[in-house]
Amino acid sequence: MSTGDLDPEGLYHLVDRAGLARYRDLGRIEPPSLATEGFVHCSWGRQVPGTLARHFAGVDDLVALRLDPEALGVPLVEEDTMGSGQDFPHAYGAIPLAAVRDEVPVAAEPEPEPRAAPGAADPSSPGSSAAGTRRVAVSLRPYRPTRRPPSRSRRR
Repeated sequence: MSTGDLDPEGLYHLVDRAGLARYRDLGRIEPPSLATEGFVHCSWGRQVPGTLARHFAGVDDLVALRLDPEALGVPLVEEDTMGSGQDFPHAYGAIPLAAVRDEVPVAAEPEPEPRAAPGAADPSSPGSSAAGTRRVAVSLRPYRPTRRPPSRSRRR
């Protein structure tokens, strides 16, 4: 099933089928991140494609568990713990299986290749002006004007 079948405003937790079987044995959603990070990673439906591409590329048998936020029984906090500039929902505690409203099979879809700006040369083509160039790491610092020391030529 495609991630396009997910409700963009729905709350989801992604897991492979082996992990789902473990949750069923435990009777709750309790991934390793709860012990190591203190919360259960979740995504809103609109975030699932990016989450799949970044964290689950090449993983088979994935399931998006649709969760009822009102049935979690634990605090749900939206925050940016990875410095991505995007807030993700995190459940601060084990989630009861009764909070699962649906199980949707999903697969990581490859991210589209970046496209060159119209009219830009293809660096891989022979004779391209970009061929043979190299990338150099540059450290940028904010501009700070230098202050001149006060002049001592003032008369007293």
